[in-house]
Amino acid sequence: MASRTRWPTITSTEAAQIIFGDTFYNDYLYWQQNAADIDQIQFYKSCEDWQSSIQSLQDVAPGETPTWASFKYFMNWLRLNGKLYPKADQFPTSTLAVAWGCRHLIHPGNPRQDVSTCPVCIMSSCVESLVRIADAWEKIWGGPVTKEFRGACKPPPLYYKVKQIWHVEKLRFANLVSVYEHHVEEEQHWEEESLHLFDHSFEDLVNAKSCAEALQIAREQCPYMASGADVPFAKGDSFPGIKGGSVAQGAEGEASNLSLRSLSTPESASSPYSTQGPLVESPRPHLPLRSLESPSSASFSDFHQPPLPPPLSSHPTTTSRDQIPDMGKTKKVAFAEDCVEHASRKMSHFHRTSRLYTPGRHECPSEDGWEDSSFCNAPGNQPKPSISLSRLDASLESTHRLILTY
Repeated sequence: MASRTRWPTITSTEAAQIIFGDTFYNDYLYWQQNAADIDQIQFYKSCEDWQSSIQSLQDVAPGETPTWASFKYFMNWLRLNGKLYPKADQFPTSTLAVAWGCRHLIHPGNPRQDVSTCPVCIMSSCVESLVRIADAWEKIWGGPVTKEFRGACKPPPLYYKVKQIWHVEKLRFANLVSVYEHHVEEEQHWEEESLHLFDHSFEDLVNAKSCAEALQIAREQCPYMASGADVPFAKGDSFPGIKGGSVAQGAEGEASNLSLRSLSTPESASSPYSTQGPLVESPRPHLPLRSLESPSSASFSDFHQPPLPPPLSSHPTTTSRDQIPDMGKTKKVAFAEDCVEHASRKMSHFHRTSRLYTPGRHECPSEDGWEDSSFCNAPGNQPKPSISLSRLDASLESTHRLILTY
């Protein structure tokens, strides 16, 4: 493939139109033009946030791609305006909790019932935003799968700007997935233990929006998901057969059909470790055992025997005073004469952009493969996580507020 000498690019306005789509781009223009109006302060958590949003727009021309900070303020402005998530036509009448913002039923096992938006609407909005950002990023050779630009030329500033927006929205996606994975366990526990205790209609339970459905959307629609991420975990059926030894030689067929239940210790009153109830399979997936080899089947060359000790002399030996080691003597380390000692270098000599840079023995032979992924040279500040993993157990509504305000 012939190397490309010109970086494909689009205008900053075109990138903004792709990132926000036809749905939000006009709102983005309105927000830019009216952000300084005093009546807009109601859509921010504090006066400081409102002033910070105005400050973030000073480096963004009208209609062009925002910085990562401006993107966060605009998305939160959409949420507080009630434009970020879709809304059902009618407010349903049900015994289940209803999200008062999107008007969707909430799964009764969800630990947070009083919310404005259901998990499905939140995740769908986040994934759709990631799809649009990825579309704009790929048009300038972005994304983890398009690396044809190596060695061609330096990326334009728009490349880094879109990449930072991608990181902001992907961080929001990761926080949502982490929260919903915990809530799915609560939903499953409710279905197993409490479903028969309530008289909710079957139709309402089917139409309720659950965190499990939100995670399924995340696995199926999020761009750049790893292979196999959309396959749910399943219980293993059986252990594989054990190779070698008497088990494989005497009952090869039976060994291949051993399951966790058959390997469990039967109940026995005389056994000090007997259980009080029937043994059940673990809900976690079975991990396959590695094949075992008998010592006779292993190659002798794979083992390294230690050297034999020197033979003992038949005559007793006497130890003189000179042969006793002096414990107070300083010990030294000596290197072989053919050991090459490389000269040390200062830290500034390791930076390729420094005039003092000298190539080392581990240097990449050419610029093919070089990529600055640290954002060290990218303009502007970098996005920072707004929520730590230790705070993911907060209430769902407040967690959504933290995530959506970035």
